[in-house]
Amino acid sequence: MQSAQKTAKRSINFIEGQMNNHFLEKLPNKYEILYGFLHSTINGVLLVDATVTDRPILYANQVFTEITGYRGDEIIGKSSMLLRKGNRDPEIIGFIDSKIQLGEEFDVESTYAKKDGSPLFCNVIGTPVFNEHGRLSYYTYIVRDLSDRIVMENLKCELQEESKLLEEYKDAIDESSIVSKTDKAGIITYVNDEFCRISGHTREELIGKPHSIVRHPDMPKEAFATLWETILDKRVWKGVVKNKKKDGSAYYVNATVKPILNAAGEITEFISIRSDITEQIIAKEEAQKALESKNGFFARASHELRTPLNAIINFTEMVLDDYDDICHDKDLKAEAGDFLNRVLKNSKHLLGIINDILEISKVEQKRTEMAPTQICHIMQDAINAVKSLAYKKFIDIDMECPNEQAIIFANEKYLFQVLLNLLSNSIKFTEPKGRVYIGVKPKAEFVEIYVTDTGRGIPKEKIDSIFDAFVQAAEGDEGTGLGLKIVKEMCESMNIDIKLESEVGIGTTFRLFARRF
Repeated sequence: MQSAQKTAKRSINFIEGQMNNHFLEKLPNKYEILYGFLHSTINGVLLVDATVTDRPILYANQVFTEITGYRGDEIIGKSSMLLRKGNRDPEIIGFIDSKIQLGEEFDVESTYAKKDGSPLFCNVIGTPVFNEHGRLSYYTYIVRDLSDRIVMENLKCELQEESKLLEEYKDAIDESSIVSKTDKAGIITYVNDEFCRISGHTREELIGKPHSIVRHPDMPKEAFATLWETILDKRVWKGVVKNKKKDGSAYYVNATVKPILNAAGEITEFISIRSDITEQIIAKEEAQKALESKNGFFARASHELRTPLNAIINFTEMVLDDYDDICHDKDLKAEAGDFLNRVLKNSKHLLGIINDILEISKVEQKRTEMAPTQICHIMQDAINAVKSLAYKKFIDIDMECPNEQAIIFANEKYLFQVLLNLLSNSIKFTEPKGRVYIGVKPKAEFVEIYVTDTGRGIPKEKIDSIFDAFVQAAEGDEGTGLGLKIVKEMCESMNIDIKLESEVGIGTTFRLFARRF
């Protein structure tokens, strides 16, 4: 304290000569007043000795120590050159040196370094102090911290950049989406051009109106009740909505409605972003109609075809049962018997195709009901269904189900049919005394079900098309060529992925990947 007062007393002798001495004389304790001023200013103040080359620091006020991190005892008597630490602008340094050599005032803005090395952007005003002989004795430095200004300027630039980006995002959304905003009561406060275009309303016709202005009468009230319940709970609602244009025609949108919250977490408005899916919905409806028409045709055709085919099959079997009593000519018996067996075989094959086609149409048409399903139970039922077929070929079936409570989300009837078809195929294409394996491998989010055999395998050129209709694994196969097609359709209806691995002479593996429950 005392040393700083002495320094202030030395400097005031030079300053007071340029001031109104009459005024100063009237002030009590003028040195204390000057010292108090230096410590009350919001800027940093330095007094340096200009008569020495390195210009040692004679005085530093408290503000300067606070903004630089130096203690007074760390810099008093030290060269003022230490303040240049962190300044990498030689032009600024050269400018300051030239001004000091000429004894002129300077005013610069530049970056220096605090004691800890962090940057300090500041404004430095240097004022020369001359003695009674007109010689340069001291320099006073007024140091103003501009870091807050720089922060604000940087923040302003960032905000401008973010604002620009947000505007570009808005433009992009407006170009591709249907956008509207409403207040908390559902009154429209904003619509974009795309909303006006698709609805057929002008902006003036929409702003200030309830959003129900585009509500289609086909939309159930329950749907909007759920929407309001969701968004008033500050959650996002998503769904497909059928809307009405100004001319009364319908359009469909995939909508996302989000509540906008203020800083207090209160709802201020709602924003809705939609995409026009009218073409997709119409196409889906037309496809559904076509599917229903096709399935209706299959159902009628199968009925019309199965009735005479069953009659042919039954009649042929009856003739063959009594064949020995009917035909006594040995040569005719052999020829006619072969003919009748061909009729019976082909009729049954045709009936199998009809039944499989009808099964496929049922899978395509029917919405699959899903439920938690125990895999091991279904696998055992499928094994029991093919046991006799395996027994005839001396084929062993090994089942691996380490977790008897393994549960997936599936349709029990379809899963049984899939496993039954895969096991039947494996037995069919496995040589006598071969082996078939069926099992479960639990994964993190899925369950893998596999059916593996030691059969003849599938040629590489047929693997990619094996699930297509009327594609058979081997030449001369007596199947309908629709079994694996049915398997594929049923798996897809249950959201189960099916993969195939096969090597000729080694065997085949089917892998099912089902979602865990």
